[in-house]
Amino acid sequence: MAVFVVSKSKIDEILADPENLFEFRLKRGGPKYTIPKLGYLRRESSRILQNPAGVNGIELFRRVLAVECPDAAEIVDGFEDDQVGELSDAWVVASGAQVSEPEGS
Repeated sequence: MAVFVVSKSKIDEILADPENLFEFRLKRGGPKYTIPKLGYLRRESSRILQNPAGVNGIELFRRVLAVECPDAAEIVDGFEDDQVGELSDAWVVASGAQVSEPEGS
């Protein structure tokens, strides 16, 4: 009987394509960082977004960033929520999704 062997994940190959990444800077002239666009997140990040458990969008983005780009996450941790919201919205738009309006607006 033949034994099935699961192949290596293709995520590294997928993320090597710049088209699948959102590139950003945290300050003018600062280093560039990247995070996968929404459709290309690693499993851990996808799980964060699928199970928000009452967590707001800004905190969800902070958690995803901690998985996908820890160097940037350390800096973003010191940002105010409006700054993180701006970055998160730009990422969502670059991913081809729509930014949802806050309730009550």
